Amino acid sequence: MDGLGKKKLSGVGERFLGVLVLLPVILAFWVSASLAAVLFVLLSVMLFREFTKICQIGGVLAWCLPLFGFGMSIGPLLIARQSYGISEQLVLASVSATVVFVLVLMQQRNRYAALFGAIIALCISAGANILAVPDGRFVLLALAITIASCDVAAYFTGRSIGGVRLAPKISPNKTVSGAVGGVLAAMITTLIILVLGPFTYLPLPAFAVGEFSLFILLFAGLCLGFLSQVGDLLESLLKRRFGVKDSGQIIPGHGGVLDRFDGYLLTLPALYLVTIFG
Repeated sequence: MDGLGKKKLSGVGERFLGVLVLLPVILAFWVSASLAAVLFVLLSVMLFREFTKICQIGGVLAWCLPLFGFGMSIGPLLIARQSYGISEQLVLASVSATVVFVLVLMQQRNRYAALFGAIIALCISAGANILAVPDGRFVLLALAITIASCDVAAYFTGRSIGGVRLAPKISPNKTVSGAVGGVLAAMITTLIILVLGPFTYLPLPAFAVGEFSLFILLFAGLCLGFLSQVGDLLESLLKRRFGVKDSGQIIPGHGGVLDRFDGYLLTLPALYLVTIFG
């Protein structure tokens, strides 16, 4: 086997190992709302912790941001969702994102880092509010399946077909063919989940399984696949600006938590907006 073949095989093996590492997280979300809440809070703290390391944020802010992530993630889970309305939820999310943006900008003088921190805050806030809904964890699992299908399809389509690079200055290995393959996979997965949801072992809440037309379902999958890959590119751009290869080494084949969950940065806020306005 030549060097290129070994490299491809190694890449596939690492990604498979990374999926195995994530299986306990998926299982925890499936079996218990309490375990899902604990893991979500932990992941929220880790997202901000890795963010501070990438951006070389030191001092008090290096501790404040992970604590801020803890507060944003646990707040909606401790307060009954019925006790505050949609307007209050959106105000809290907006204020949280603004605070993070200002704090990072004051220390780093880097607008992109500040914006990225604000996006993480919005992502955490959106995920926590969805998780606070009865059976909301299954919505997050459905999103996880969609993003995973997009990621896997993009990886193997890009490897098989190759072609024009998607964003060579940001992420040299990504191709247009891979991006298209990922979006198509997300569309098909979304269609399967929402059409067959009531007949599968995924008990989605009523707001997630409504009367949607085929066009709306396919469009939703297209948006999720597109936003997932944009989130990936945004994180790649952040790492490139700060000269970092991976956000961490906690997940074999995937790097850090932020490397693995960058696909949720934009999809979670978008999904949350759909649940409250759709």
